[in-house]
Amino acid sequence: DSNSYTLKNSSNISLGSDKSIGMYGTTLNASGVSVGNISIDNSGTIHLGSAAAIADASVGIYGTAGVDIQNNGTITGGINSVGLYSNGGTLNHNSVINLSHGSVGIYASGGTADINAGSSITVGDNGAVALYANNGAVLTNYSSNVNAGTDSVIGYAKDSGTKIDNKAALSIQEEGVGFYTNSGHIVNSGTLNSAGNGIIYLYGNNGIIENNGQINGLS
Repeated sequence: DSNSYTLKNSSNISLGSDKSIGMYGTTLNASGVSVGNISIDNSGTIHLGSAAAIADASVGIYGTAGVDIQNNGTITGGINSVGLYSNGGTLNHNSVINLSHGSVGIYASGGTADINAGSSITVGDNGAVALYANNGAVLTNYSSNVNAGTDSVIGYAKDSGTKIDNKAALSIQEEGVGFYTNSGHIVNSGTLNSAGNGIIYLYGNNGIIENNGQINGLS
C-alpha cells in the first residue's frame, strides 16, 4: 500500500532541549484528515531532557490518528517529560519508561492504548501521572509495574467517553492517588496496595468509578 509506512528505531536517540520529539508520525493532510497508516516501532533507547513546565515537554514518540506506536525499547526522561503520546491512534507499550518529577508516562488523547504485562512505567513526584487518558481514549493496563511517586497519580481519565481499565495489582506511594476521573470512566479489577499516608485509592469528579478489586492500606 503506497499510503502505509514503517518507522523503526533500534539505536539511541538523545534529546537535550525541551519541546523536542524523538520519533514522530502523522497521517493527517492539510484538512486534518487521516489519509494513510504509519507503524512506529522503537526497540532502541530514547532519552529526554528536562523542561521548565509540562507544556514545554519533550516527547519520546508521538503519533496522530492512523499511527500505530509499538514501544519495545527504553524511554528515559528528566523533569516534565512525556514518554509516549498517541493523539487518536493506537499504542502498545511493551518495555520500559522511566521519567522524573512532573512527567507523564503515557498520554492517550483519543484512540486506544494498551500497557502490556511485563512492561514498566515509572514517573517521579510532584504531580506526575503515569497513565493519562482524555478525549475519548480507551486505555487498558495489564502491567503490575506502573509506579508514580509522592503526590502523584497512577491513572487519570478526563472527559466523557474516556476510560481507563486497570487489570493489574498496583502500589500507591505517599500522598498519592491511584486512579482519578474527571468526567471519565475508571474500571479497577486489580488489587491496590499502599503502606503510605494520605492515600486516595479512587477519586471521582463527575465521572464513573467501578471497583471490582481489593484495596489494602495501613491497618
